[in-house]
Amino acid sequence: MEPTLNIGDRVMVVKNELYDQKFKTGDIVVFYPPNLIIETNPYTDFINSLQFWNIKSSNNYQNSALIKRIIGLSGDEIEIKADGQIFVNKILYNVEDIQISKNFNDQNYQVPQGSIFVLGDNRANSQDSRYIGFIPEENIIGKAFYIIYPLENFKSLNDWR
Repeated sequence: MEPTLNIGDRVMVVKNELYDQKFKTGDIVVFYPPNLIIETNPYTDFINSLQFWNIKSSNNYQNSALIKRIIGLSGDEIEIKADGQIFVNKILYNVEDIQISKNFNDQNYQVPQGSIFVLGDNRANSQDSRYIGFIPEENIIGKAFYIIYPLENFKSLNDWR
């Protein structure tokens, strides 16, 4: 998610167990990959809902939570051009200050009901929906709101709109 998030950043995530959130395109979310089997324990769900997330470098994305930006919601049509431009429902989607790669093939996606489409902000080096597929909504852990550490990096993650 560089340059938005850096390795070692800690983010405040409001988890879905605490608040029923309505997600929008552009939200940064923490989620489990689509093929990960999720086991829950009702006795620890509330305690776990209060944790902070530490952004770590991980090549084993299949077994850990990921953090990415929502590009498409249920029913959206996503078009990625070879030059890196992204269109959501035929409207150009742009996020300032992210690394756009120009080494793509033209790709089209139709987001199924009950799923989201996510991309990392470092598009050239991101294990996102282009590679791991659509993310079922039930795999979303929560929405990231702030970088809280290191303190000099404190900022809102949703003030770009």
